[in-house]
Amino acid sequence: MAFANAFLGICNSMAHKLGANFHVPHGLANALLIDHVIRYNATDAPFKQAIFPQYHYPSAKWHYANIADCLELGGHDEEDKVERLIKAVNHLKKESAILILAIIR
Repeated sequence: MAFANAFLGICNSMAHKLGANFHVPHGLANALLIDHVIRYNATDAPFKQAIFPQYHYPSAKWHYANIADCLELGGHDEEDKVERLIKAVNHLKKESAILILAIIR
């Protein structure tokens, strides 16, 4: 019931399909997709992507830039901040993979 009313995002939706088709754990599938989804969502020409969106117009780019600001990633404009956020997310994924590999060895 919660999922039916949550307006889940494209990352979670695609992660379900990826996991089902390739037997990838759901969290890993989300991690594989998140940087691509951030870039896709942070468009300069947004449009409503759901029948009942919870907003008047998409503002993902602004929100991603705000996250980058909160993480003190720097950046001169929203586009630069989004790219820095993507870079930070990818760095976190690499660091996590290194840690996991060290643990299981």
